[in-house]
Parts: sequence; structure tokens; C-alpha cells
Amino acid sequence: TFLLAWQLMRDVVRPVKALTEATRRVAAGDFRVVPQTRRRDEIGQLGDAFRTMTRDLSESRQELISRNEELSALNSLAATVNRSLNLDEVVTNAITRVMELTRAETGCVMLGNPDGQTLRLIAGADPAGIFHCAQAADAAAGCACHRGLRQGQTLLVNHPSRCPALPKGTGSADETGGFVCIPLKSKDRTLGVMNIAGSSNEYFTETGFRILNSVGYQVGLAIENCILYEEARESEEVRGRLLSRIINTQEDERRRISLE
Repeated sequence: TFLLAWQLMRDVVRPVKALTEATRRVAAGDFRVVPQTRRRDEIGQLGDAFRTMTRDLSESRQELISRNEELSALNSLAATVNRSLNLDEVVTNAITRVMELTRAETGCVMLGNPDGQTLRLIAGADPAGIFHCAQAADAAAGCACHRGLRQGQTLLVNHPSRCPALPKGTGSADETGGFVCIPLKSKDRTLGVMNIAGSSNEYFTETGFRILNSVGYQVGLAIENCILYEEARESEEVRGRLLSRIINTQEDERRRISLE
């Protein structure tokens, strides 16, 4: 009887108690400890099913956390870039906020010139001059910024050999952990690129790239709005000057007629 009770305790009660404890810990949000068993009976099958369920729950939870972080970052960025329609202010606020969100140490925004082939530096925090690229104005350049502008894809540049504009031997890319070149897109147009660099590799992952792609669209749309607003303002100024000129001409004509 004693041996039967001991065997029952070892084979049934202890595994069930272990699964019960594991269930309690999973319910509390701890997915790290799952009881291991090599049994082939019903209890072993129950343990295998529990491990599969726990793994799936952990992955779903992590995906949900990543999505929430992504939405939070994008909402924060949208609130920042939509405060103004002044291009310089929007670009400066955008790169500042993105650097805060990604904990980047260096960053810049380059916009395409009207020729659609060359770039100009608009704003950024670049004390080491990493992104002061002499090839920005060269339409034939093969640097990461031009590739990002032409291809419209986020690029990871983690070694000077991948960016001709970054001289070898500076160690800049190695010190920052590399940099990401993000196209700034509005619909099917690429308006420029945003470069961010830092020692953290958190945003150099698949999830990070997804967030950065969304950031590129957010900032690109804000820049497009600024450009359209500026074009509308200039058109309104031209129309106002033409209207004023017509009115002055009419007044001059009326005075001339009255004198006759």
C-alpha cells in the first residue's frame, strides 16, 4: 500500500502539482518556467500541450507589446510633426523626436532637390560630421543616402565599406553601431532620407525596421504637407501681386481718363 501510494504521488500528484504551479505563474505573466517531462502517457501529453500553449501565449504577448510600442511611437511622432506647416520647424522637430524615440546619438534629414537626383542637408544633430556627405550633391553617387532615395527602402549601413561617404578608418560606424537610412515617402514619392545612428541595436531588427518604415511615411507626409502649403502660399502671393497690379493699372487708367 505504501509503495502504491508513493508511486501514485511520484507519477501523478507531483506532475499535476507542477503543472498547477506553472499555470499560476503563466496567469501572472511569467512565461519563462515551464515544467519539462519525458513521459508518453496522458500527463506527458498534457505537459506538451501546456508548453505549446505557453510558447504561443508568450509570442502573442510579445507581438502585442511591440505593436503597442509602435503605435505609441507613431502617435507621439504624429503629434510632433503636425504642430506646424513650416518645413524647417517640422524637419527639426521630426529628427529630434525620432532620435529620442530610438535613443539615437546622431541623426539628420536630407531632402531631395528639385532635380530629383541630388540631396541637401536640412537638419540634424551630427557633432562628429558623420552625415556631412560631400557626395550628397552628386547625382551619380552610390552612397546609402542616394540608394535610399532611389530605391525607397530602409537600409542598414553597419560598416564604412557600405557607405562611400563615410571614410574608412574613422570608426564612426563601428562606434555608433551603424546607422539606418530611412526613406521619407509620401504616397509613391520619396522626398528625402532620414539617417539615425546610435549604440543601441534595438531598432536594427525586423520589428524596428517596421517601425522606422512607418516613421518614414509619417515624416514624409508631414513634409509633403509643408511643401504643398508653401506652394499654395507662394501662389497666393503671386495672385495678390497680380491683382494689386491690375487694380493699380485700372486706377491709373481712370486718372488718365479724368484728366482728359
